[in-house]
Amino acid sequence: MQNSTYGKYQKMQVETADKGALLLMLYDGLILALKKMQNILGAETVDQGSLSEEAFRARGILYELMLSLIHIS
Repeated sequence: MQNSTYGKYQKMQVETADKGALLLMLYDGLILALKKMQNILGAETVDQGSLSEEAFRARGILYELMLSLIHIS
């Protein structure tokens, strides 16, 4: 139940944010994914599945950032 409520909150934040706030959300998400990758790589044993998930997440965010910056310019 709590995850569902938080998910709804996040969705509302994205749907009502202006362009600048959306860019900041993307940057924050990218930094978070990269930090998670760094932590995974620094662990004693590397969880390839988790590393792959975060890499795909970071890549997707980068694509969104590139597209939004192209539309702004």
